[in-house]
Amino acid sequence: MEKKSLEEIRALLLNVDMVNGFVKEGTMADPYIQHIIEPQIILIEKYIKERDTLVAFIKEAHQKGCKEFKRYPEHCIVGTMEAELVDELKHYEKESLVYTKNSTSAIFARNFMTDIEKMKTHIIRYSKENSLQINVMSYSGQNDILTALKQADTYDIIFLDIYMESLNGIELARHIRKQGVKSRIIFFSNSE
Repeated sequence: MEKKSLEEIRALLLNVDMVNGFVKEGTMADPYIQHIIEPQIILIEKYIKERDTLVAFIKEAHQKGCKEFKRYPEHCIVGTMEAELVDELKHYEKESLVYTKNSTSAIFARNFMTDIEKMKTHIIRYSKENSLQINVMSYSGQNDILTALKQADTYDIIFLDIYMESLNGIELARHIRKQGVKSRIIFFSNSE
């Protein structure tokens, strides 16, 4: 199957941290996670059969001595089996986008934010072509979003990474709620 480009998709399935080091082996592995592999395969199969969808994998892959090891045990070292997708998902890699990260957050994975911006541009174009009222905004830090909200910007949904610069996403959500914002807030993270 041919890899699709970001410009031709309408839906993206993100699969985060389904690497051996979190699922099958190593200091951070939790075998309980194995129970979600089969449902993920079913969903991935559905996505790869659709004409305008794409699957992306975000893999934890650390350099030795990285900053995260001050907080967590050494895990998922680049070039080890721990940093590889679990065998059940490995064969989907060639048809998918793959991002590797050396931190707790995918926003630092090479090309991830650039690709998110491409998707944002595509979503906006798609909404205009189909007369849909969709606005997508992205902010690089908590101060930017707080400033936008103070200036009366309103949103139906706000996605927050739990791990951010100085405030974490939960603290930021508290600040947002104190401003009286009623938007739905969805938290995401690729770390425990």
